[in-house]
Amino acid sequence: MKIIILDYYYPKFLQKYHADHPLTSNSCFEEQRHALMQERFGTFDSYSYYFKQLGHEAQEFVVNDERTQLQWAKENGLKITAFPQLMSNAGNYLLGLDWRFEIVREQIRSIEPDVVLVQEQNLFTDNMIGELKKYARLMACQMASPLLQRRNYQTMDLVVSSFPHFIPLFRSRNMNAEYLPLAFDRRVLNQTAKIEKTFDVTFIGGVSKEHRSRVELLEKVCQQYPLAWFGYGIETLPKNSALRKAWRGEVWGNEMYEVLAASKMTVNSHIDVAEEYANNARLFEATGVGACLVTDWKQNLSDFFVQGQEALAYRTVEELLEKMSHYLYHAVEREQIAIQGQQKTLTHHSYEIMISRLTQIFEKYLTAVGGIKK
Repeated sequence: MKIIILDYYYPKFLQKYHADHPLTSNSCFEEQRHALMQERFGTFDSYSYYFKQLGHEAQEFVVNDERTQLQWAKENGLKITAFPQLMSNAGNYLLGLDWRFEIVREQIRSIEPDVVLVQEQNLFTDNMIGELKKYARLMACQMASPLLQRRNYQTMDLVVSSFPHFIPLFRSRNMNAEYLPLAFDRRVLNQTAKIEKTFDVTFIGGVSKEHRSRVELLEKVCQQYPLAWFGYGIETLPKNSALRKAWRGEVWGNEMYEVLAASKMTVNSHIDVAEEYANNARLFEATGVGACLVTDWKQNLSDFFVQGQEALAYRTVEELLEKMSHYLYHAVEREQIAIQGQQKTLTHHSYEIMISRLTQIFEKYLTAVGGIKK
């Protein structure tokens, strides 16, 4: 198969990344993309790397990485009039027009992939997806976040989600949908294996209006324990918030993994739209690098970890505080849970396994449209 992954990175991360990595005069597209992937933001190049391990052709394009995408356009003779990000976003939202899409369309047209996989919350409108379908056999998206009201997703051929409850939702709209949990990329261990545990308790993630229960939880934790919070959204908190004192800035990619690896315990809290289902990447990022995970209880958590042996779970703030009180001061028990959690992730929740399953899903739906291009 020939597979293209269209990703979208947090603008704040890209802004910081480009400020820290000024261009050299002869930096080509491939060099720029490789350097960006080495930061390990989000899913970085995990999809393409493990698809290639299975013998497929695959590559990522970060569609809102304007600097790198414009370099691709330049090298491929595509003349583009670029606008500032604020203007581009406004044009996308109000008019459904975006110069960044022009580059993506040409990338897809020139490659003619079997599958285009769009990572969630991208800049594309339904009409843009419909336009890309002219050049690909299967348009798929990975979706596990609040659905956008301005989209109906009907131009997608397939939705893949780590949210079990999203599968019947999309199928009720007469859309193809398949469940696929997230995974951990073991290559991260090349940089984290020797990091010492310097944080008692960490939380990595954002706070916003979509994280109401999360904020209430973290407020109570940092009132009793030396919580180190890394993430965005501090400006949304009240001035007297106890959580403000726990803030250690934002960490992305490699820095995030290093913080997790340096954590004796790390707290996980799902976004509200997850409802009663465990699904987020932090489950596997934390256990993958050897942190003792304490996560909010979900009805399917046992599908991933044996509670009390490979991870800890809490149903209430009081239960979370009780577990923290015990395991922070019982190092042998805590470390054993961390070791067993890491073993479970590396053997059952790896990208090797996930991409093998995703390949089977793609092949199933490609067969329905006439198979893979020769």
